[in-house]
Amino acid sequence: MRPMDDGRGFTLIEVLVVVAIIALLVAVLMPSFARAREQSRMVMCQSQLHQFSIAFLAYASANKGRTPGISEDRNADWLGGANRGGRQPEDGTIYKYLGANKNIFCCPTDETLRPGNTLRYSYTGSTLMSGVDPNWVRGAHYQHEPKSVSNYSTSDHRTNMRPLRPMMIIEEDPDWYLVGVTNSAWDNDDGVTTRHLKKFGNIGFLDGSVGSVNLPATPHTNGKYFSNNAMCVRVKDMWISGKSWEDMLWSDATKSGAYGKLTIQKPASAKGVTHATP
Repeated sequence: MRPMDDGRGFTLIEVLVVVAIIALLVAVLMPSFARAREQSRMVMCQSQLHQFSIAFLAYASANKGRTPGISEDRNADWLGGANRGGRQPEDGTIYKYLGANKNIFCCPTDETLRPGNTLRYSYTGSTLMSGVDPNWVRGAHYQHEPKSVSNYSTSDHRTNMRPLRPMMIIEEDPDWYLVGVTNSAWDNDDGVTTRHLKKFGNIGFLDGSVGSVNLPATPHTNGKYFSNNAMCVRVKDMWISGKSWEDMLWSDATKSGAYGKLTIQKPASAKGVTHATP
């Protein structure tokens, strides 16, 4: 026999309890979902940078072992603005090595509005690494003391030094100074973004590897954020400061850019940066 239907449904209290449980689960799980989504975007960004790194090294293989140039290097600019035609990215020196793929120039997490820019891009090339043979460069470092007044010193490199692989292509901080700028160079006060998980930015290094760094460009207080000026690169037995970027651009009467000029720069001491005696 079928049991008798007593006609009893869910009470209002029971429905509210179920809704409350569902809301609690959503509240607990949403941060995990958001973090997982951002981690996925971070990995996608790293994949894009890996493709750029391969393209940079492919260019070097075809051009006497030297990496591409930046926006001050006529007809060597990796992004294309300084080359014949001036289109970004179609006239860039690495465009063909990327399979003519326009979709990888912007990080999937990068939603920064850039008025006037025809191409939305998240990455810039290090001026110091413009036209270099990777065999020239033996390392890089920066000074960092979290408890000091100047967290990222640009002048005293005698203590608290942090090693760093030479940075070739950088996921630049949009506010310092990629917004409104259409060049392809990472130099001067340019910083590194922290858009991934509110902490990390991605870097393509000179050896072709890719990784994440926590080198915030904000708060943008002089000496307390990481920028091109804050690091040195080692060329043979000499340290060269990131402050030399402008000297590289205008180091001869032709103002021909930075391409291949890393090896003719003065030591970091010429820029007031001191190092410990070996």
